[in-house]
Amino acid sequence: MRRTVAVSQAFVVVAAMAVATSATASAAPGPPAPDTPVAHELLRNGGFENATTSWTLSAGAKRENSALAVTSATGTAWEGATSASFGIDARRISSVKVSGRVQLDNVAQGATADNAAKISIAFVDATGKRTWKGVNLTGTQDWTERADVHTVPPGTVSAFLSVALDRAKGTVRFDDLKVRAESWVNLVNNPSFELTSPSTEACPAPAWCTPYLSATYKVDATTAFHGTRSLRIDASPTQKIGGFVTVPLDQKTWPVVQVSAKVKLDKVETADYTDFPGGLRVTVGFLYTDANGQSVYSPSGLLNGVLTGSRDWTTISGTFRVPPLMTKLQIIPAIQNATGTAWVDDVRVTPESPWISPDTQTKSAAEGNQAKFLTTVTNRRAVADSLQLAVDGPGSVTPAATPVLQPGESAIVSVSLPAGSSGVLTATPAGDVSLVQQASFKAEQATSPGGAPRVYSTPAQLDALKQRIAGQDWARKAFDSVVRTEADVWLARPLDQPVNHGGWSGNFKCPGTNTSLEFNYSSPKLHRCPIDGKSYTGDLLDAAWIEIWHNNAAQAVADLGLAFRVTGDQRYAAKARDILAYYAERFLSVPLNVIYGRVHYQSLDEAVAAIGLIDGYDLIRDTLPESDRVDISLNLLKPLAGLVQSYPTVTSNFQAWTVAAVHGVGSAIGDEGLRKWALDDPEMGTEFLLNKARLSDGWWWEGAASYHVYALQALTSLAVSARNLGERDYTVDERFRSMHTTLLPYLHPDLTIPAAGDGGTWGRRFGPSFAAIAEWAYAEYGERDFATGLNYAYTNLGRPRSDRWALRFGVDTLPSLSGPRQPSATFGGLGETVLRSSDAPNLVPNPGFEQASLGNATTPAFWQLDGGTWRDRRLTGAASQTFPLDGTRLSHLTLQAMAKGKGSIDAVFLLDRWEVGRGSLAISGDSWSARETGLDVPPLARSVRLSVRGDVTVDDVDLFADDLLGSGGFEDSARGWKAEGAAELSPLPYRGSSSAKVTGGLNRSAWTTDVPVTGGNVTSVKLDARTFSPLLPLKENGGASLELSFVTPAGVSAPVVTRFHDLLGWRSRTVSADVPKDAIAARISLVVESAAGVALFDDVRLGFSGAVDPFQANAVRLDHGVAGGTHGHADKLHLDVVGGGALQSTDLGQIYGVDNADLTNNWYRESVSHNTVVVDGKSQDRNIRGALEYFGTTPRFKVVDARADKPYAAMPDVSLRRSELMTDEYTVDVFDARGSSAHRFDQSWHGVGDLTVSGPAMAPPACGTCVLDPNDKDFGYDELRFVAEGTAADGAWQAEWKTPQSVLSMRALEPSSTQVLRTTGPGLATDGKQIPFVLARRNGTATRFTTLLETRSAAAPSAIVSAQQVRDGHVRVQLAGDRRDDVLYDGGYALVRRAGEKPLSIDLLNRQSVEVDGRTWLTASKKLENASAVFDGSTLRLAVGRTADRGQVTITVHAPGVRTVELNNQPVSSVTRHGDLLKVTFTVG
Repeated sequence: MRRTVAVSQAFVVVAAMAVATSATASAAPGPPAPDTPVAHELLRNGGFENATTSWTLSAGAKRENSALAVTSATGTAWEGATSASFGIDARRISSVKVSGRVQLDNVAQGATADNAAKISIAFVDATGKRTWKGVNLTGTQDWTERADVHTVPPGTVSAFLSVALDRAKGTVRFDDLKVRAESWVNLVNNPSFELTSPSTEACPAPAWCTPYLSATYKVDATTAFHGTRSLRIDASPTQKIGGFVTVPLDQKTWPVVQVSAKVKLDKVETADYTDFPGGLRVTVGFLYTDANGQSVYSPSGLLNGVLTGSRDWTTISGTFRVPPLMTKLQIIPAIQNATGTAWVDDVRVTPESPWISPDTQTKSAAEGNQAKFLTTVTNRRAVADSLQLAVDGPGSVTPAATPVLQPGESAIVSVSLPAGSSGVLTATPAGDVSLVQQASFKAEQATSPGGAPRVYSTPAQLDALKQRIAGQDWARKAFDSVVRTEADVWLARPLDQPVNHGGWSGNFKCPGTNTSLEFNYSSPKLHRCPIDGKSYTGDLLDAAWIEIWHNNAAQAVADLGLAFRVTGDQRYAAKARDILAYYAERFLSVPLNVIYGRVHYQSLDEAVAAIGLIDGYDLIRDTLPESDRVDISLNLLKPLAGLVQSYPTVTSNFQAWTVAAVHGVGSAIGDEGLRKWALDDPEMGTEFLLNKARLSDGWWWEGAASYHVYALQALTSLAVSARNLGERDYTVDERFRSMHTTLLPYLHPDLTIPAAGDGGTWGRRFGPSFAAIAEWAYAEYGERDFATGLNYAYTNLGRPRSDRWALRFGVDTLPSLSGPRQPSATFGGLGETVLRSSDAPNLVPNPGFEQASLGNATTPAFWQLDGGTWRDRRLTGAASQTFPLDGTRLSHLTLQAMAKGKGSIDAVFLLDRWEVGRGSLAISGDSWSARETGLDVPPLARSVRLSVRGDVTVDDVDLFADDLLGSGGFEDSARGWKAEGAAELSPLPYRGSSSAKVTGGLNRSAWTTDVPVTGGNVTSVKLDARTFSPLLPLKENGGASLELSFVTPAGVSAPVVTRFHDLLGWRSRTVSADVPKDAIAARISLVVESAAGVALFDDVRLGFSGAVDPFQANAVRLDHGVAGGTHGHADKLHLDVVGGGALQSTDLGQIYGVDNADLTNNWYRESVSHNTVVVDGKSQDRNIRGALEYFGTTPRFKVVDARADKPYAAMPDVSLRRSELMTDEYTVDVFDARGSSAHRFDQSWHGVGDLTVSGPAMAPPACGTCVLDPNDKDFGYDELRFVAEGTAADGAWQAEWKTPQSVLSMRALEPSSTQVLRTTGPGLATDGKQIPFVLARRNGTATRFTTLLETRSAAAPSAIVSAQQVRDGHVRVQLAGDRRDDVLYDGGYALVRRAGEKPLSIDLLNRQSVEVDGRTWLTASKKLENASAVFDGSTLRLAVGRTADRGQVTITVHAPGVRTVELNNQPVSSVTRHGDLLKVTFTVG
């Protein structure tokens, strides 16, 4: 729903903070949380240790033995002493305690009862009026302690103490006199829920009402901390339950407040760790009302995090600075997604001192050194004045007096105290000394250990780094261009930025986009956008600039430390020390904001910045004297760890950074307790996160890849420090490893990270953040696609290999590997499925050793164990398998594998049983790494035997044709080639049965074809061909040639040419070229010109290097899983559609920044901005999740089927279901939306490029230029600009999005009348530019949308001739080349592919039989999870996966002309024939 826009970053903080969870008692380090502010000693020199300073004495009073003695022999006059005045603000302090020691010696009452020994306090208001309160004493008594509490009268601004004999005889002595606040003003109305009237349904306790979208709390009259009543919440897994109170609070009066509450919990536990983490949250937020009467909110935070478990009454509290403009505070105790019961009582809001902030600090100093404190003093008088400053005790203050300050103006002062001492700072207004204010400071004496680096680098690792920099050119450049360059510029950079700026870096965005403004150190007030070149200004941007400055300063400490370690230059260490000392001096001087930020915006940013500070300190620690070590470790790093610990967020990405920071601090300062907490705290430690925040498939629970990578960065930092400290090696922990490797099969084919959920486009296309993780992961795990992606980033994208993680943790040399080649995959924990086409399929059956054989569940399918073992889906030792391979069509292959050990994978090419060639992939190394080699295929080969040899362990064996052309053997009637002049096919081949023939002459004759190649994805290509060219040149340069050029949007490039003519034999020819960045195709020409004779061409092959997605795989990603908490979108059953080397239709991402809040909340997070179905114009509930019905694949057919039940709480009759059925050429999308009452169903589609809609007559809307629904302010329809509309009465319509590089086309096949709405809306979050949308609209109780999707390069023709829905659950697709597909989804799934009437293949998934055109093509005696039949001449090749039920299975296939049958590449003897029907029987063991 649309919300009021916050003055600051409210919408982000709510999103980020709301995922915080449970702080148990064990997780709250340090002393118990205070109920109230610190009560300072208001009275100066009350023990008379400093003579009678600050006292005014009568003649009968004197200092005696460090006490005050008052004597009167006559009792006729007042005798005594009066203290100096001190400030007491009745708006803060409700009562004071006056205490001391008193001795009476024959004190006799005078004329009246009031004439006695007295201890009195005078409360003074702004007019000077005094109100006296005190006690009268008579008689004789030895030294006695006494204490009296006095209520502070309204209007009090100051007070003083009087001790005397008031016209009474005798002697009285006073010592250890003290005046301290006893109780504080509580601004909360009905804080203990004792008021009972007026009570309403929405506000059961007066002043406490029900929050938005919440159920109402209860008032419990049987359980209370104070009084007899408390607020009670009985948690619900499905409801948010709570209450809230609004407290008047003017920031101009009270800039800092303390908030506290008593809480009691009984078995409060998160109900579902894959959703919004549950527990008791006591949210604190500030707001004000603007001129339009609208509430404007600042960020809201959680008081001591989220609470779970069981505990008796406990105090939670925090002291926070109030943002400017704020006039109210809201406190909202609530529980969501949890079970158990919680009580809240004694809720308090008490202002802190508005004069001195902070008014209490404790710091550490080494013996013989001083601790330095910074604090802010403010003139709170109504007139200009200066403040006289002094320290009671051994310390000093600078300056001794502030300049004249205007009302509300502040100054920063510095207090110094020797180690082991305490002091009180007094600030006395020169114009009214009675308003003197106090602040308490304590300098504890401490030590801090030194030692060599040990956290993120050890001495041995640093030595290896120096060798790498000396020996590796890329490492030297990385060090010089990044680390040393940054260190050098920081040497002279002043440390001059404020630490209480309140800025959030997420605001530093170009308007309407997620692209950051350019950060310029010399331009703190003017910020340039790289998209439009304009410069932007504003307080939010300026504050964000300061936040980024501080982030960079933290990284600079690490860079300076590393530069020192590598170069030995002490200047770097000195500057790193200066920055650390700069923060150590300031860190504790800044009150927290409500989201627990001091230097930085929030606790998360404090934790992230801590990593750089820790790293830099660790690298220079052994150069520092103990005074600096104590200062930095105990006044900065340890308090920083305590800060982030005090804001636990349990399964949020915040908590990942918290444990990383706390462990890093513990490692750097030698604090074992911090390290143990970070690793093993049962509610918040690393072990907890790996078990609860990590899903079963390795994904981080928040459901967005950006947040997964973000959390993984933190945990990887911790893994480095934990291993270096010798505590734990998470790199061998499969829980941790899976968090890295789960990313690879999730990426789009070009390695783009899908932008699901929040996170914008952060980390996309192997950007810097992902590259850092990939560098570490490849070095540790050797996964092929990490290396491929890194090569892509450094070669194709032209980024230098200069990442700091690469320098410190990467390998010396990245291998050049072909890929990536990930299979289709479903992520059971995350709840998303990715289907990928197989344009260059892996020829190896069961390449990942994941399938068990039919006959024996303990052996892998297809593979024969030749002494090897199969365990945990990996093969160790010898094994082999033989499978078909046609040497007439394949000339070259690439063999890849993940492997370790010593041995090889041998490929032996066979003709029947005879070897006709071989190749080998050598394996050598103790660590997992990707291996790759090329194999020439002999023309006679008809099969290949792969054999694993030696003491090796292997996984992910991949054998594929590394040819982008695919038709260079001219075995398919020159399909895709264009003949020019005297060009024809010849029956005289080098390989197979035909070749390309070009007859010479004076004019040019040629065969030409365009091969789709995406510039940027492919770095270079190599054209190989076999030629036989007995030609006689007729002119200079006459003869045959191979030409390689590139098609770009601007035209065709000049060709790279190799010319030749030979009289005898077939020769090998090659031409290579770099691919232009804007290329969409490579043009290959086989030419004869100005020559007599004939040239033959065969085995024409286009290889590649430096490539990602070279085969331009098609892919879809279906979201059917976790809600993602507050980072999830209303996007269930959204579909990404990509292919043809491009990203045609993907999740649009997310934008950040307060100025973009409306787009964030009411567009990018809404259903209509996603490729899904919207019901009645409303977005789905964001907390719902889908469920996977089915996932399965064969080499030709991939299927995912998922549902979302009750995606709308307000429409419980509605359910959604979506199936994707993918072949290599297209995907059939089937979307069912069902209800029991009438609804409007909109299927939303978007894409990039120019949109053409055909079928219905499209006309502009009657409204002219307008948005689709101007009255919708909540669900995104007001962002869709209406372009045209039409009605497809028969349901048939088409849409095509086209860019110069790619095409996305869709054909609607469901025969149901459809209103087609063409619109535009904000597009990808990177730039926010408008892109075309299409909405297919229908009305009714239920509907089905059936759509054929095709993605392709703009250089490739469509593979689809026509498509139609034959009946419900049956789509027929006519393909180029007289091929025909029948796709069935009428109870299980099937694909029948034919050439004319000749069957080519049958694929079944979760199905028992296939009937098409009245013929049963295949039937089985039981349902088959996965089966396929390939008709290969006279051989039928069956591939069948294990069924759940053991026993005998019979498969009957309509197979005319088949003479032999193979099952899983093994000959089958148990075959019976009945005419054209073959029955094959086998047993599942």
